Amino acid sequence: KWMKYLLLTLIVLILTTILFLLTSTQTLQWAADRYAPKYGFAYKQISGALLTGLEVEELTFKNERLLDSLKVGWNPASILYNKVSITHLEASGLNVENIKKVVKAFVPTEPEEDNSSFILPFTIGVGEVKLEVDPFEWSGIGFKDISLDVKDIVYYGEGVDIDDLSLSIDTNVTTIELSGEIQEKNVRVKKLNILDIDTIAFQDVIEQMIDIKIHEEIVELVEPEVEHYKAGRKHLLPKSVQVDSAIVTVKPADHPQIKLHQGELNASSIKVDIYGIIDLKPNTVQVGALSVLLDTNLSRLSMQSKLQDEKITVESLSLRELDTIALTKLFESIENNQSAKAETPDINITASPLLPKLLYVKQLDSSIKSATYDPVFVKSAEVNATNVMLNIATLTAESGEIDISAVTNFATLMQHGVIKDNQIEGEILLDNLHKIEGLDNNYSRLLNDLKIKYKGDAKSIEAEIRSNIATIEADVLYDKELKVVTKTTFPKDSLLRAYIPKLNFDALSPLHADILWTKKVVHADVKSKGLTSKMTFNPENKDLDGDLVMGGAKF
Repeated sequence: KWMKYLLLTLIVLILTTILFLLTSTQTLQWAADRYAPKYGFAYKQISGALLTGLEVEELTFKNERLLDSLKVGWNPASILYNKVSITHLEASGLNVENIKKVVKAFVPTEPEEDNSSFILPFTIGVGEVKLEVDPFEWSGIGFKDISLDVKDIVYYGEGVDIDDLSLSIDTNVTTIELSGEIQEKNVRVKKLNILDIDTIAFQDVIEQMIDIKIHEEIVELVEPEVEHYKAGRKHLLPKSVQVDSAIVTVKPADHPQIKLHQGELNASSIKVDIYGIIDLKPNTVQVGALSVLLDTNLSRLSMQSKLQDEKITVESLSLRELDTIALTKLFESIENNQSAKAETPDINITASPLLPKLLYVKQLDSSIKSATYDPVFVKSAEVNATNVMLNIATLTAESGEIDISAVTNFATLMQHGVIKDNQIEGEILLDNLHKIEGLDNNYSRLLNDLKIKYKGDAKSIEAEIRSNIATIEADVLYDKELKVVTKTTFPKDSLLRAYIPKLNFDALSPLHADILWTKKVVHADVKSKGLTSKMTFNPENKDLDGDLVMGGAKF
């Protein structure tokens, strides 16, 4: 009987000893002292136990600091259920550059090629993660402060679930605030703020990213996962991404030819179907609301819009105080820069099922700053459009109305056009003609009450021009070449008859003109009762060649 008690006592002592060793700080410190130096690691202080967790202060690798402090807690009992359970993970003072050296030291430079995603055979759960990173620099971005706070992480082989995530990043380029969650491969971003973007510094960042080919690295990471998805294998791609609220702002900045006063973007209820995009399915992106405000020396732009059911709806689009002269100089500068670079090959753009089908502009209003285009001075000009429907798939305009008004030192112009079935029909009225310096006032008076009716589509336009001078019917075709066919008649009450009484306008009426404008030459064929002329004009060398037959005499 005493043998049984002795054996039981021995077993209890052995278990107690093992438990003491596993829960003893001395045991953990002994293991760390024995094995850590072999791999180049050292620390100032270590405490904890193998069964509960550990705390490390000033962890180094080859005498270079990795972090200030590390606290890890775990529950070893979960291993019995094929799960690694970490109760908490806290790290502060993380040195990114030195951690990279550790990774480089232990990860092979040329990993073996593997066509399948690496999936752990067990579940990992982390109750809470808190990370604080020391300042560092990468690709021109100076990261001043990074803090990450994550709760209830579960890795289950094909994905990660996160109940709550908060990330804050402060850099020399921008400040980023993000909060969200991941559930069953559905990513939800509750808040995304990208604030005070320094657009000048950001240009350098983009150039450096292009130089290091960061886009190629992203493709290398994502492309295999896409292939696994298409093949029906296990992968780590999320199903969808939802953004509840997003705010983007930029700092005021002075760029060459552009002064940026204010820039802000607000978006809400963004939904992206990742699998749908990969499968090239339509209606994969939804945007509940999107507003944009951009104030520059070129113009002040504001927009309210949304994207629902493959239809972009622009509730309002305002482009005020457009500086056309400054904008022209900007375009010229861009063209000069592009011409200095190597020519890019032509890209064949075909309609993608991912693109929205319709663009609907409910309200558009724009105005330009007063400007001088010698000898014309534009005092004011506005363009307004309502209910414009564009078919993106067919690149056609289905409906809408457009109004244009302009006041110059020469005249007042008003236009109203109606779009229907990819055609526009309207009327232009030129009124209140004024005397222009250096031009006889009689010429201005002759053009008073000018009215133009037109109807056209993407390849041609028909116009009828009526004034107190003449009536012109014109057909304009613009495809590879520009062709203009006109018929001009001089009514009995034409002011030209009184202004030039010796000229026989009956012999000129109707006056037919056929003009063909090619890349290198302009052909003109003019006919009437008393006049026939065929001419050729070369715009490059200004050569004019042809003949004129008038009253039987050839010139």
